Amino acid sequence: MSPTTVVMICVVLLLALMTLGIPIYACLGVTGLCGTTLLSGTKVALTMLKNFPYMRAADYIMMVVPMFIFMGYIAFSAGLSKDAYTIANNWLARLPAGLAMATTMASAMFGACCGSSVACSATMGKVSIPEMTEKGYNPKVSAGVVAAGGLLGIMIPPSTILVFYGTLAEVSIGKMLLAGVIPGIITAIIYCGGLLIWSKFDKTLCPSTRKVSWKEKLWSLRLIWGVFVLFAIIIGGIYGGIVTPTEAAALGAAACFVMMLIKTPKAERKNIWKNIMEALNETVNTCGMIFMILISSALFSIFMTQAGVPALVNTWASSLSLPPLAVVGMFLDPFSCLVITVPITYPVVVETFGFDPLWYGILLTLMIQIGLITPPVGLNAYIMKGACPNLALEDIFKGCYPFIFFTLIVVLLIMFIPQIVLWLPSSIASMP
Repeated sequence: MSPTTVVMICVVLLLALMTLGIPIYACLGVTGLCGTTLLSGTKVALTMLKNFPYMRAADYIMMVVPMFIFMGYIAFSAGLSKDAYTIANNWLARLPAGLAMATTMASAMFGACCGSSVACSATMGKVSIPEMTEKGYNPKVSAGVVAAGGLLGIMIPPSTILVFYGTLAEVSIGKMLLAGVIPGIITAIIYCGGLLIWSKFDKTLCPSTRKVSWKEKLWSLRLIWGVFVLFAIIIGGIYGGIVTPTEAAALGAAACFVMMLIKTPKAERKNIWKNIMEALNETVNTCGMIFMILISSALFSIFMTQAGVPALVNTWASSLSLPPLAVVGMFLDPFSCLVITVPITYPVVVETFGFDPLWYGILLTLMIQIGLITPPVGLNAYIMKGACPNLALEDIFKGCYPFIFFTLIVVLLIMFIPQIVLWLPSSIASMP
């Protein structure tokens, strides 16, 4: 059977499995093994299944993932998300849509402690949805703001998506994390600016504002120390060459644990062990999902390489009479397709057209952000549905739509001003 025929069969199989609602890791793994069996035989496929999962997962750099995720759950238990929301709310409460903007900025600050978009949305939803409901915000707007604000958790480091991309593309994890700092800040600013403009046209977005004294504003800044410490440990440690990304993640998780001990009142310290166990349980569940996707995507990538698909796509793209940026735009997919597209598109974008892999990683992450708030697989919208069971899923998506436009503005900035991404990581000559 020719490689072309095998690829066509496996693509149909992959699409059929995804249509049936089977988890993406199972779709990729089954398709990859079936393709390898048809191309190279059952023995080769079984040998690969026996050896490759351990080889892929037992990588020292992958320790970053569970450490970042654990750090995010412990940071929530330590009250860092609530502190970030209090600070942002005090400083922005007087502006139109101030509470919505505060939610966005608090998400950005908590994103510096978390690394997961879903965890960021779920956490900020617990903190901000009741407050916004009480102040009279339109429920669909509240849910949309929280769902979109959670996207900052995968752009502002630590970010498991950036680590994931760095692993797939085999680029420096440290530089990949640094590359997300400035785009993440710009995204948060554009979201807030967009909310301010949006509020001029939709008065239900900002039903009330409140005055906060300068004394109260300045006093609330004392709460930022936890976020600042974590950001300094992770980004400062990596940027200064003091620690590797893996060491920074471990130090951040340890720092969050110490903060939880310090910030928990004596009367509630009996719950610390319970909080730790919940954090460990959530970390294990999340990491299991991530590593299953990582292993399955690697099995699928091996099959695609054996079939010569990357080389064919590379040759085809090189023959097109289009500018490089036009070709890049054809290959951007949301999160569920990241593990499929990177092995195929990376040689085209980086090796054929010469784009920087860090720049491409940030561009992909921005497109993933859009995928997380658009149907049919808008995971952040589904998280908000759980937080707002009485709100129709359709209304939640409607509340997210303006943020698609806001994110596309950032995409255009990144595409035409690459130094937004490249300046910070390029300022360091050598980094693991």
